[in-house]
Amino acid sequence: MSYFLAVLLLIAASASWAGCPEGTKDNNKGECVPVQEPVNGEQLPIQPSGQMMPPIDGSAPLGGHAPGLSPQGPPVEGKKYLADGWEDHGIILKAKDVGLNSQGAGWGDASAIILPDGRIRLYVLAGQQYGIRSLISGDGLQFELEKGIRIPQPVSHPEIARNPAGGYRLFYGSDDQSKSAISHDGLNFTVEPGSRFSASVIGTSTISPISYYDTKLGYFRGYVSDLPGPPGTGSGPGVHGVYSLRSEDLVHWQLEGLVIGGRGEEGANPEPINRESEASLSMSAEAPSVYDHGDGTADIYFCFNMLSPHLGGPTGVFKTTVDGERYSKPELIVSGCDPNVIRLRNGTFVMYYGDYDPKEGGYILAITR
Repeated sequence: MSYFLAVLLLIAASASWAGCPEGTKDNNKGECVPVQEPVNGEQLPIQPSGQMMPPIDGSAPLGGHAPGLSPQGPPVEGKKYLADGWEDHGIILKAKDVGLNSQGAGWGDASAIILPDGRIRLYVLAGQQYGIRSLISGDGLQFELEKGIRIPQPVSHPEIARNPAGGYRLFYGSDDQSKSAISHDGLNFTVEPGSRFSASVIGTSTISPISYYDTKLGYFRGYVSDLPGPPGTGSGPGVHGVYSLRSEDLVHWQLEGLVIGGRGEEGANPEPINRESEASLSMSAEAPSVYDHGDGTADIYFCFNMLSPHLGGPTGVFKTTVDGERYSKPELIVSGCDPNVIRLRNGTFVMYYGDYDPKEGGYILAITR
C-alpha cells in the first residue's frame, strides 16, 4: 500500500511541475516556487513563502525511515503526528484482545459509550468470525473483553449512541445498507427492521453507519460516507464524501446533501495534503463520527487518505465543527483513521482510532486531552 501511495504522489508531483520553469514547480495555486534537491532521496514540503520545511521528527513513510535515522518499527508504535493539547496513550487493543489471531483481519472501528455507572463500553468489529463484540473499562484505556457477540456478521463500522427512548441504539454497516439495532442493557440487541439508509441514495456501493447529533431544532442530523473497497481489491485510495441526513425519529432518514469532499470520477484519487493549511471542506472524507456538544452544535471527526508522510500519512483524522449550516475548516488531529470521541465524567476527552501495519496487522489506539 505504501508503495502504491508513493507512486501516486510522484505522478501528481510530475503533473504539477509541467507548467513551470526548470528549478521551480506549481504550488497548486498557480504560482511557481523553487524546488530544493531531495535530502537523502526525500523531497521536503514547501511553505507558502517558497522556503523548504524540514520533516517532522519520525515522519517516515510506512515501513521506512526518516533521513539520517535508522529504520523504525511499525508506524503505530509511535504516532508521527499529534495535534497540540492531545496526549498519546499508544496502542490499547490488538487483534488477540478481541479473540482473533495475532494479526487479525477485518477488525477495529471502535465506538464507545459511557454507562450510567461511569464505566466505558467499547464496541468493535471483530472480524468475519465474530461480527461486533464489546469490551468494558473503568478508565477508558484498559479494556476487558465481554462474553458473546453483540451483532453477528455481515456487519461493519459499529457506531453506538444513546436511544432517546431509553437504552442504546447501535448503527452499523451491512453490505450496502446502514442498519441499526436497539438494546436496554447494551449487550443484548434487537435488530430493527429494514434499513436506515441505502448506499444507492448517494450513488455508491458502500455506506458507513449513521453518526448523529441533536440540532435542538426538533430533528437529528446524521452523517454517512461512502467507503473504500474491501482490502485486497487493489483499488487504492479514492475520493470519498461525507453526506448529511435528517431524521425526527432516528429510524427514517432523508438526505440533506454533500458537506465534505465528494465522489470523483471512477479511478480518481484525492489530492495529497502536505501541510495542514491545505485542508478544506472539499478534501476527500470518509468514516464520519460525531461528538455532540449538547447545545445544537457538534464536532465531526473523519478520515482522510493520502496524507503526506511528513504529516504522519498515509491517513489522518480531521475534525470540523458544525453550527447550523456552517462547517469550520478541517483541523488535523492525529495520523490514523476510523475515529470516535467521548468525554469522561472528569471532563477528559478520549479519542479512539485505528492504524494498520502490513506486517503486524491492525491496532486500536487512544489519545486524550
